[in-house]
Amino acid sequence: MLLCLRTDGKVFLFLLILLVLAAEVLLAQEAPRVEDGVLDLETWDFQKNGTVKLRGQWLLRWGEFLDPDTEMEGLADAELVEQPEIWNRISTAGREYPGRGYATLGLTLRLPSESVGDILGLRLTYMYTAYRLYIDGDLVAENGIPGESEGESLPQYLPQVVFFTPDSPRVDLVLHVSNFHHRKGGMPEALTLGSDRQVLKLRERRIMVEMITIGVIGIIGLYHLMIYVLRKKEKSALPFSLYCFAIALRTLLMGERLWYFLFPDFPWFIGQKLDYFTIYLSFPMLVHFFHLLYSREVPRRLVHLTWAVSAVFGLLVLVAPASLFTKSLSYYFALIIVSGVLVVYGLLRAVKNRRAGARLLLGGGLLFFLTGINDILYNNGLINTTYLSTTGLVIFTITQTCLLYTSDAADEEDSVDLGGRRIIK
Repeated sequence: MLLCLRTDGKVFLFLLILLVLAAEVLLAQEAPRVEDGVLDLETWDFQKNGTVKLRGQWLLRWGEFLDPDTEMEGLADAELVEQPEIWNRISTAGREYPGRGYATLGLTLRLPSESVGDILGLRLTYMYTAYRLYIDGDLVAENGIPGESEGESLPQYLPQVVFFTPDSPRVDLVLHVSNFHHRKGGMPEALTLGSDRQVLKLRERRIMVEMITIGVIGIIGLYHLMIYVLRKKEKSALPFSLYCFAIALRTLLMGERLWYFLFPDFPWFIGQKLDYFTIYLSFPMLVHFFHLLYSREVPRRLVHLTWAVSAVFGLLVLVAPASLFTKSLSYYFALIIVSGVLVVYGLLRAVKNRRAGARLLLGGGLLFFLTGINDILYNNGLINTTYLSTTGLVIFTITQTCLLYTSDAADEEDSVDLGGRRIIK
């Protein structure tokens, strides 16, 4: 531990390796794609090659929920659209789709003959904002209530795993999707197909990673809160602990949506407000934390600016409907980028001024900032990666804890014990 703390370069080399391993999904083996509404898996070996994501050209019929018994025939002349992709970013033959509306999506699976009679699994994360899934005309999963209007629909986010046993190599898969409550609509993440064990393991692994992440961030937040309670001079520990708690809550609301498994009937509308409010609350806390550590390099004016702007956005979340306040995040990203650049610049100045712990905090903070930029670009469809900021955050919180640990160790070295009393040298 002490050796790790004394060799910053080795620490960050190790942490960067962990970050690369966390993004292993980007290097996954190339799998067949959906072409013209058909995914050809006749030569795909699930046991050897693993799961496959249903990416490619799905069939789409906008403004219709086709009859489950005749859906594939009804989709014969439908448009081809790249999936996964939200409706707001789809453009086919000069036609652009709105985020609000409803549609039928479908594709045909051509499975290997060896898979007939086996139990297969299908993993669904979530849709914006309600769906029904039919396999060969049978309803096998649903989230919320998809409808043809806002009054007929009910949004819900609840990742699911469904199982089915194909009785022939051909399997028709159809989705009814609707959105009237969020700025985005459609399928943001690909469905994943595999054997029943593979899909279950994938789901369990994702849950385990998120639980560990929440536990790490929560424990570090509690540790910093106790430091603040016991040592009032460590003022930076309070905003950092509150930041950790806010992010731990948001992690529960995102990804595998563990919050909704704990509270299945929790209203989607309140969950969305919590999600956005944690963003607008946590970011100014983070800027405030950096200011308290390096007040000369990270100016107070920047803290006041982020709190003022965040308060406006937070008020919008409290009073506005989801269809309105979900549009605000794109504008808030501008504040995150500008303030983040200024904070990184302040940390560089702190390193130049040889401030205590600045190098360690710059490394973790810069990595966290870059993963945050990745998430912003990915969220807006500008790059095709995956969400990485949670990994960056864990690394950053570890660096901050290391910094606090070294500060405590320095205090111990600068004091002597005389007759049971601690005297500062």
